Amino acid sequence: MTDAEFDALKAKFDALIEKWVNTLGLYSWDISYAFERDSGRFVEEHGNCSALCIVKWPYMHAGIYFNMQQFVDLDDRKIEIIFIHELMHVFLKELRADDDGMDDHEERVAQMLTMALIWTREADR
Repeated sequence: MTDAEFDALKAKFDALIEKWVNTLGLYSWDISYAFERDSGRFVEEHGNCSALCIVKWPYMHAGIYFNMQQFVDLDDRKIEIIFIHELMHVFLKELRADDDGMDDHEERVAQMLTMALIWTREADR
């Protein structure tokens, strides 16, 4: 990934942060974002995924990590869907009793809520 590709992709995420965090009422949360260029290191640390959200809900803190290499060939709609999906974990994490691993139910609910937001927006156009 070139510097120009990285910068263009990062600009897309900056616009999504600006658009969705306040819209979803997450402005009171402390959410940090990490944009990893080295896909190998990302996979070593987080597994083979395009993005990961780690939530510390008692403290209203979340960290969202992006494997930027996996976003290079995606269109803007798909990037937005993945971004919103990660934000949905901020809401859902608190519902799980344990903090270890990923739950298939949480993943599906995060995806369905994401798509509901996208479909609602598209219906209003």
